[in-house]
Amino acid sequence: MYRIIITAGGSKEAIDNVRAITNAATGTLGSKIADEFLNSYSEDIEELIYIYGVGSKLPVHEAKVRRVPVESAVDLLDTIQRELKLSKTDIVIHSMAVSDYRVDRVLEKQGDAYKEIDNSTKISSDIEELAVILKKNPKVIKSIKECAPRTVLVGFKLLSNVSEKELLSVAKRLMDKNNCDFVLANDLKDIKDGKHKGYLISKTGRKETFFDKNEIAKGIVKNCIDELGSRK
Repeated sequence: MYRIIITAGGSKEAIDNVRAITNAATGTLGSKIADEFLNSYSEDIEELIYIYGVGSKLPVHEAKVRRVPVESAVDLLDTIQRELKLSKTDIVIHSMAVSDYRVDRVLEKQGDAYKEIDNSTKISSDIEELAVILKKNPKVIKSIKECAPRTVLVGFKLLSNVSEKELLSVAKRLMDKNNCDFVLANDLKDIKDGKHKGYLISKTGRKETFFDKNEIAKGIVKNCIDELGSRK
């Protein structure tokens, strides 16, 4: 029986208790992957943990799915590490778009200098000029194989308006750096009008090309299950 973790949607980093830095990720692909696992392999799945950014699309299936909302990258890191330590996990699909940075300080311009201000509550909209100082977030994907070396890990790489060669090269570096078994590489220019071109590359050097989210979901699920089967 398989235990599966899927992360989906986008993270949110608070500027104050009203405003935040976020991204356009909807969680649609992650939800389709979750539903594909349950459509095709429900009898073989013990539990699917769906960790998602608040407001993201959720799987249609509810049986065997445990939904876990998170906000920031640190929330996600804490949650996924806790889940990986809780019980043996067979597959991790890390499709969530995680912010590379979080807010460290907020400064108000006063004359020729900037002064740190309290951002624990709503910052006044009367302030004419603010500077938001960002701090690097921990890399969630790097921690996954450190916590669970035997899990099948799928990473995702999204770039914008690059060549196929560059996209695949960057995806390969992500794979090698984080010990992924597969990486789904895609370019923003190829995601529009219901289409979603993506390249699934494996650590064995194989590459498959898909042309919409349903194909991607089916391809990822099949490759993960096949990989588990090859290890028996």
